[in-house]
Amino acid sequence: MNKSLQIHKGWKYYLGMACLILSFGLPFIGFLIPFLDLPGGVTALLMGILTLGGPEVMILLAVLLLGKEVLDYFKQKVFRLFKRRSHEPIQY
Repeated sequence: MNKSLQIHKGWKYYLGMACLILSFGLPFIGFLIPFLDLPGGVTALLMGILTLGGPEVMILLAVLLLGKEVLDYFKQKVFRLFKRRSHEPIQY
């Protein structure tokens, strides 16, 4: 992976990143639902959707929208952090 990968930042990229960020925020929004004075069944349903089902769906949408090239880009960035240089000896 010597070549530098470039990301095309079109509408799919921005929508995918928004879904990814929203997936982390949905559980926190779910904990605010009891303060809305809704009926018990509606409160339970909304909390269940926002804390258990919503984040997983948003992550799947983000992966589908971002695509393989964005995955490869972030994978390259992460692996570069853990790459050991060959001229450095291992110290114990």
